[in-house]
Amino acid sequence: NVYLFSIIECRLNDEMQKRRVGSASTSNGGPGLPLTSMDVSAVTSGRMHPRRNNHANKTVSPLIMCGVVCMAVALVVLFIMQGRGTLSFWNGTTSSSSRKHDNTAGNHYKHQRNPKHHTVHVPKMGDLANQIAMSRDRSDLPLAKFPTLPYALDNAELVGIYFASSWCPMSTPVTNLLSQSFSPNNQLLQPEGTSTTAPVKRKPLALVYVSSDKTKESMEEYSKDKGWIDVPFETTERTDLKRHFRTCAKIELAEMGFERKHEIPTLIIIDSQTHGILTTDGVADLKDHGASALDEWIALQQAARGMEDKYL
Repeated sequence: NVYLFSIIECRLNDEMQKRRVGSASTSNGGPGLPLTSMDVSAVTSGRMHPRRNNHANKTVSPLIMCGVVCMAVALVVLFIMQGRGTLSFWNGTTSSSSRKHDNTAGNHYKHQRNPKHHTVHVPKMGDLANQIAMSRDRSDLPLAKFPTLPYALDNAELVGIYFASSWCPMSTPVTNLLSQSFSPNNQLLQPEGTSTTAPVKRKPLALVYVSSDKTKESMEEYSKDKGWIDVPFETTERTDLKRHFRTCAKIELAEMGFERKHEIPTLIIIDSQTHGILTTDGVADLKDHGASALDEWIALQQAARGMEDKYL
């Protein structure tokens, strides 16, 4: 860059000097451009010879063009090398208050705020979903740490995590919509152990119930015969999931000790292959579309995977 700018500066200075001297020599006593001491020195030393200047004009322009072309080629090569090699991203806590879709599951769509960054290697092929599907070791994905979820994630295309309670009056109409919209025998993955054989193919949807019920009996009665996969009442997994997604009932806030993002009832739809959140507004989708909400979620999944294929 410095070399190129110096050539351009010298070219401009020579051009201005030539115009001043030329104006002075053709004015025939009339007013012309004022000459500087450097102009007089150039004339007396013969550096302003017309043929010499014409020769300079012919040689400087190709130098400038050559410099511009070389810089463009170097920038393109550098861009290609960096694009294939690494991808830098911010490493920190999730900040998704400005988005409609919640990204607290730790997927690659989330915004992060910690200015301390690091570099990770990105595969040349962008089909992230297919690469994850072909990989047998998925223990590093964000939702694999919850014991109830792997069965649903491995055997259904979409996983709906339903936060609700039998005592919550707002949960009742949503629960009825779920029962009316999705049949346990067709769309829904059955809970583990209810069938003598493993699922032959992946089901379109699995529903995982994260209860805010006060007793185990009330939880089991509420989810009975609905085809839901219950998170065990007696384990800490229910609390861990509520903290992970920052979703709980109002009466649980003091116990949870976090800033709540979603109240109950909430239905969060997950892409089972990437563990990415497709929407946190599953309840609104059910109210607007009924059984067709599944088509909306599949469209979101395809759009998300298309973006991954294009940009990753």
